[in-house]
Amino acid sequence: MLAPVLVAAALVAYNTVLNLAPVAERWYVPTNLVVTAGLAAAAVATGLTPASIVGDDPAAGVAAGLGIAAAVAAAFAMLVGLSRRRPSIRRALADQRAADMSPPTLAWHIVVRIPLGTVMLEEVAFRGVLLAAFVGPLGTTGAVVASSVAFGLWHIGPTIPTLRTNRITDPTRTVLGVAGAVVVTTVGGVALCVLRLGSASLVAPALGHWAINASGLGAAGWVHRRGHTTGAADQRRRYGRQ
Repeated sequence: MLAPVLVAAALVAYNTVLNLAPVAERWYVPTNLVVTAGLAAAAVATGLTPASIVGDDPAAGVAAGLGIAAAVAAAFAMLVGLSRRRPSIRRALADQRAADMSPPTLAWHIVVRIPLGTVMLEEVAFRGVLLAAFVGPLGTTGAVVASSVAFGLWHIGPTIPTLRTNRITDPTRTVLGVAGAVVVTTVGGVALCVLRLGSASLVAPALGHWAINASGLGAAGWVHRRGHTTGAADQRRRYGRQ
């Protein structure tokens, strides 16, 4: 039991340091790929099988993952459409991290940074290694809960700078924002674990995870680019300028 707890603690500490004292952006993807490979190799060396980490039915994982990804993309597309008429939805989608991204930068994040730098490490770590490692001492349900709580705590590090980027600096709002992010990502972790176990493959949660992050960023980029036009139109109407 001690080993997976220590691995979880080390992962949370790593991500906190990575985000609060970040390395140069160009090293984000290669650094996390190295950590992913090292974690998987160490897990196999200490007794976990490759099948227990990544699953044994990739085909089923691809089918399930693509279905989830399509549903997520459709949901975000619907929200983007509604955001044209609903300022509250537009504000919710308008993550400031996408505000200054050019189309090529946005595409690089969606195609490279998110799947290789974020999703691969998080899925191997939390729905792969930790889920498999916790099954022995805790059983399947306990493993899902433990790995998902670790996944929630993992998001403390990235949430703090994200709140700052979105101009949330008040201490109380920061604490509430971090706590909310931990709860939401813990619940999300449970859903991804269920997808992992139900599909017998790590591919399914990885595709679903990528779709959520990529669609959210793409929607934010679209809203920011449209926001300048919308804001100007609103201003013209407000002051009677044609």
